[in-house]
Amino acid sequence: MNLDQHITLTCENGQINKTDFVKVQDEINKKNFMDMEDFENLLKLGFPIDLELKKLKDVETVLEIRKIVNDKKVSARNFVAIIQSNVFNDWIKTKYSLK
Repeated sequence: MNLDQHITLTCENGQINKTDFVKVQDEINKKNFMDMEDFENLLKLGFPIDLELKKLKDVETVLEIRKIVNDKKVSARNFVAIIQSNVFNDWIKTKYSLK
């Protein structure tokens, strides 16, 4: 499954507007990292970026997550990993192999 297919499933499973989600992803890719504006936009869209960063960065609190985002420690590559492993799509990994 390619990244676009995974984004489509993420948006369908989470009932997130794909156009808005892709806009945020494009911004992250342009800068090569996620900033607080991207973080807030993802939360507004309903994407559980806070939960995903807790998993990815092994942190406990929202303050720790915000510090990681503020310190620009969430790269565009990390964001792709988040998309591919997000809570909406845990079942996908058992059915499809990711490319």
